[in-house]
Amino acid sequence: MQVNKKAIVFFVFLIVASIFWLLHALSATYTSQLTVQLVYRNYVYADGDPSNKTDVNIEIEGRGYEILFFKRKYNNGKIPVDVRAMLTASQKSKGVISITKIVSDYFMQQGDQIKITKTDPQNFEME
Repeated sequence: MQVNKKAIVFFVFLIVASIFWLLHALSATYTSQLTVQLVYRNYVYADGDPSNKTDVNIEIEGRGYEILFFKRKYNNGKIPVDVRAMLTASQKSKGVISITKIVSDYFMQQGDQIKITKTDPQNFEME
């Protein structure tokens, strides 16, 4: 079976062009959504409810390849939150903790280069 040399050259250049296109596309900035779960430690609800988890929808912004790895690493992941350690005197009186700050700080500590643009819910209100 004889293979046409022009066809081989065409497919080699097609593969090379596809690789460069993929690298270029993944270096662009994108926005995506992800759901993570906050797991609270050192906190008991006033009504004795043992549930200590909150699902948080976050909107992230970053380069395409960063988002791909980030979503693979954290999709439906759990983020531990030590409530007692996070509370300052002003937060104790208000009974509100910023979920946006918790999530941003956690990902920054993990060394991820992703920007958190939005969280839902934004705050955790203690009872």
